[in-house]
Amino acid sequence: MVSLRPQDLPQLRDELARFGQTDIGAAMFTLVEKWDSDTAATAESMTQALQLADATLFYVTPEMCELVDVAARTLPEFAMSPDDPPSQVGLAWLAHPICDVTVDVPPRPIAACATSWITTGGTVRLSQHLERDTLSIDRRIRDELPGLGFPVVFPMGAWDAPLDEQGMPVPVSNGATRHILAAIKTLWLLLRQPMTEQEEVVLPRPVRRRLAREGKEPPPVRVIRLRRPPGRSGEPGEPVQWHHRWIVRGHWRQQPFGPGRGLRRPVWISPFVKGPEDAPLIGGEKVHLL
Repeated sequence: MVSLRPQDLPQLRDELARFGQTDIGAAMFTLVEKWDSDTAATAESMTQALQLADATLFYVTPEMCELVDVAARTLPEFAMSPDDPPSQVGLAWLAHPICDVTVDVPPRPIAACATSWITTGGTVRLSQHLERDTLSIDRRIRDELPGLGFPVVFPMGAWDAPLDEQGMPVPVSNGATRHILAAIKTLWLLLRQPMTEQEEVVLPRPVRRRLAREGKEPPPVRVIRLRRPPGRSGEPGEPVQWHHRWIVRGHWRQQPFGPGRGLRRPVWISPFVKGPEDAPLIGGEKVHLL
């Protein structure tokens, strides 16, 4: 399994962008476009997914990925909207891959280790990236990919966020790709909440020197971490005098926003302990909630 550090993301982004400009990259997508109209649209999306030279870089830590994976499984009906992404162009590395299952027979899991997006013309186009050395293709072909310039991860699925006739996002239907799309949506939603924190890391000197030799400015890398939530023992103005404490599971809540607060956006409520601090905790041993 590929293991990258935050300081490795500029090089990964450059490798993806360079491959998108190679003759073999262009030839591959041209071949895909000739199959049929559906794969032509996918090829166009995947090609654009490699145009990441100006992408904002995000490194999602393992514990944050695990929260995204769990929360995405209960995300209410949703749509992918151009207003969701935290940047116009972005590349997010998932330190803990997020898995989905294909409709193949027999079903097989696929693990997305990165995601990228581009928003343009009122549309968000996003891609999932898989590890090059784990692709389900003939092993002899797979072994030749490094020599052909294929990066260690590669976009192997791409989608445009569809809009209806009124320009409203179309809800994502159930399907083999729904969980990964839900995970991307969940990540974007959580980035809006105070339960996450972003920190820009300083790239090591060797990386800065390499980029300087190539005539590039060292790009910032945002590390996305899970913030430790404050303890909660009760609700303000609670009329009931509880005699014990219990753990409330993490869940989604529809939060009003927008004009007249008439729109709804899912907000993740972290697990917390409810009840008086001096009361006994029921339901098992004490759990430290992250």
